[in-house]
Amino acid sequence: MRIFLLLGLFLFLSNDAVSQKPKQSIGVYTSFLKFGSIPTQADQTAITNSKFLIGAEYNRHLNSWLMICGGIEYADDNITRTGQQRELPRYGHVKFVSFPIYLRTDILKYFFFTFGTIVDVKLNNDIINPSSTLGLTGGTGLQIPFKKHFRFFLHPYYQLHNFTGKEASIFNLDIRMGLSYQF
Repeated sequence: MRIFLLLGLFLFLSNDAVSQKPKQSIGVYTSFLKFGSIPTQADQTAITNSKFLIGAEYNRHLNSWLMICGGIEYADDNITRTGQQRELPRYGHVKFVSFPIYLRTDILKYFFFTFGTIVDVKLNNDIINPSSTLGLTGGTGLQIPFKKHFRFFLHPYYQLHNFTGKEASIFNLDIRMGLSYQF
């Protein structure tokens, strides 16, 4: 996984890997639906949904059909933690800063596909103890161009952490919407 991340960073920063006339875009987005599960300890699980998420991304064309994208996002997630049968559920929230890096390809004019990696760094926590982890992310999206350089996008995607089988996995499904500007 580290090799994939380093290769993505190399391609992102390398001028030789970018086409002669690169197109670039920047975008901002928010999430209006997020849900998933986070393991806590041996017999406990935590269900998460988004309280607040905002992000920014930068996209650069590598060639006519492939882009590399990087960004930063801030999330404040609501958590419901359940434990043993006699224990009442606990409620709280966890704040994260995440750094996604992924490849994107546009399909026709209105659809796109993404696949990459994401690093979640836990900032503040009053209910669970997951470690900050490296994970996979991807999905398909819908984009609607308007004016000359603007695009509205809707991007349902997933995140999967601890996928090696050594630990319980973290799985999130998210639907994001945003606006991007291509220059």
